[in-house]
Amino acid sequence: MLQCREVVALVGSGEWRAAPLSQRLALALHLAMCRYCRGYALSLRRIARGARRLYRAKPVDPERSARVLDAVRDAAARHRRE
Repeated sequence: MLQCREVVALVGSGEWRAAPLSQRLALALHLAMCRYCRGYALSLRRIARGARRLYRAKPVDPERSARVLDAVRDAAARHRRE
């Protein structure tokens, strides 16, 4: 059984897509049982959908978008270390 920290790492990084079937099933089981991780995964999906919509809505300065992406990655890396 996966623990919440493992689920957060898998879902947040997107590594679950390339994970073996047994790990994806363990993830699905954990999400079915843990409302907190389910909420986290849902929040990430909503954020990603909103970011895609925002990106399509108006032209984006590539330099600015690279800075924002770097900031998000840095924040995620800091969060994983905690």
